[in-house]
Amino acid sequence: MDKERIIQEFVPGKQVTLAHLIAHPGEELAKKIGVPDAGAIGIMTLTPGETAMNRR
Repeated sequence: MDKERIIQEFVPGKQVTLAHLIAHPGEELAKKIGVPDAGAIGIMTLTPGETAMNRR
């Protein structure tokens, strides 16, 4: 069984927590969450709420 690994990086006033990284998601899963051509999926919690992320 693989161990779960959580990486937390703290910056004053901001927090980014990488909760899950899914490498090579199945086509059905990628479609269900709205990223049909994904090679990998990262699910993150970002604070504060006004944090913005750009996808490339």
